[in-house]
Order: sequence, then C-alpha cells, then structure tokens
Amino acid sequence: MLKRSSYGTLIDDGYGETPADQDLLEYNGFVGVIVLDPDHDPGTYARERNLPSRYVVREQDLSSGKAEEGALPSEYGLDLPAPLLVGEYASGSRYPLLPWSDGLVCSCPFKTGAPWRVMCKHELLASIVLGAQESIFLPVTDGLDIPYRARRFVSPTVASTHTPRLPDDEWP
Repeated sequence: MLKRSSYGTLIDDGYGETPADQDLLEYNGFVGVIVLDPDHDPGTYARERNLPSRYVVREQDLSSGKAEEGALPSEYGLDLPAPLLVGEYASGSRYPLLPWSDGLVCSCPFKTGAPWRVMCKHELLASIVLGAQESIFLPVTDGLDIPYRARRFVSPTVASTHTPRLPDDEWP
C-alpha cells in the first residue's frame, strides 16, 4: 500500500499497487538542466549559450532552495553552473539529484534534515524506474542532455556485485 503522505504523493491517485516505471514517468520526470548560482541571470546565460531558457535555473529557485532544511547544490561542494538532473514530481516539487560519492543523492529536506535516513521518496521512485529499465543511469525525460555522471544513480561497482537476496542466517 502506498501512503499519501510519502511515496504515494508522487502518483496521481496515491494508493494502490506499485505502478510500472512508465506510469511513474507519466506524472514525474527527470529533467536535464543547468543550475546557476545566485549571481547569474538564467535568461542571459541561456541566450549566450543558445539554450532553451526553461532549462536554466538558479539553485535557490528549486524546491531545495525554498525549504529551510533543503540543501543547495553548492552546499554539496558543486561548482556552479553545473548540468544536473532535476526530478520534477507530481506533487509539484523540483529537487536536484546531486552527484555524491559514486552515485546520486536527492537534496530534499527529508534526508538533509535527518542524514541517517537511507532513502527519500524521490530516490525510491528513481530506484523503481531504474529497476524496470535495468540500468544504473536515470533517463532524461525532458530538457538538456547532461553527462552520464550526473545521471548515474548507483555506483557501477555496487551494481555489478550486488546480490538481491536476504542472508539466510538473518531471516526465518
């Protein structure tokens, strides 16, 4: 059962079985954008580089920049401007997925406000999409083509060595 207060907010009706990846991508998307620091004007930046202006945003205009506990890309040590994948969700939120360590991490307040949390609903959605596509790279469903490093959700080493089964000695 998908709760309306969590993962269910990313799905149109919020309750029911876990939908297929194409159903999830009907209401949510992974958009390739250029994220700028506050000193750059998105319109000027886009015009000078012949880019569609809707795919050039200041980091504080993303949902993580509007939440007190959300983390901006620059707070993760990223040099801006940077090409990033931004999740645009049915709930109306827009969170960048940031290259961190050997994969991507969501910048939403759920994890930045409590860093011990393993996964947020946005990362869960990304995992389901990747599992259905049998890939470690999130698709760019709209926007600019961005480097693979900004789309690699999980480490290639982890992906190639992971065994999806429970240890026999820990579970009845």
